[in-house]
Amino acid sequence: SLKDEMVGHGTHVAGIVDLVAPSAKIMPLRVLDTEGYGDVFTIAKAISYAKRNGANVINLSLGSSHRSAMLQEVIKDAIKNGVVVSAAAGNSNTTIPHYPAAGNGTTAFADGLVAVTSVDMYAKKSDYANYGLWVDIAAPGNSIRSAFPVSMYANWSGTSMATPFISGQAALIHAVYSSLDPMGVEMKIRNS
Repeated sequence: SLKDEMVGHGTHVAGIVDLVAPSAKIMPLRVLDTEGYGDVFTIAKAISYAKRNGANVINLSLGSSHRSAMLQEVIKDAIKNGVVVSAAAGNSNTTIPHYPAAGNGTTAFADGLVAVTSVDMYAKKSDYANYGLWVDIAAPGNSIRSAFPVSMYANWSGTSMATPFISGQAALIHAVYSSLDPMGVEMKIRNS
C-alpha cells in the first residue's frame, strides 16, 4: 500500500501549487484515505481521469518502495498524451527507489516523469529525503507554510511538499511554451 501523511495533506500540496502558479487550475482528486493509505488501482484511475479531463501536469505526493507495473503504464500513457508527471522521492533517507517517482528505477533522464526530492533552506538534502541517481531534481521541502483545512495554515516538511513546487513550475513552463512535450518541459526544469 502507498502511504503518506493524513488529513490536510492534499490541501497543503494544492496550496503550494497555487503559491507557485496562481493562475493554474487545480483538479483535486482524493486517492488516499484519512490515514494516508491508498491502493494502486485507485491512484491509476485518478491519473487516467486527470489525463482524460485535460490536466497538463499531475502531482503525485505519494509513493511506496514497491513498483507497480499498472501505475507505470498509466503514467507512461499520460506522458504520451502530453501530461508532465511530478512525483515525490519519499522520506526514508535512502537510495532505495521510491515508486512511482523512480520510473523503472534506473538513472533519471528527461522522460516526462520528474522524481522530486527535498532540500532545506541551505539547499542541502533534507535529513529525511530519499536520494540517488533515479532522482531528477530537488526543491524546498522543510517547514513549508501552506493551506490547511479549514481556513488555516500549517508548516509541513517532506518530499510531498517539494513535489508541488515542481508541478507549479511545470504549469508555468507549459503556459509559456505550450508546444513543449513533457520531456521538453522536464528538460527546462532540469536545467533551471
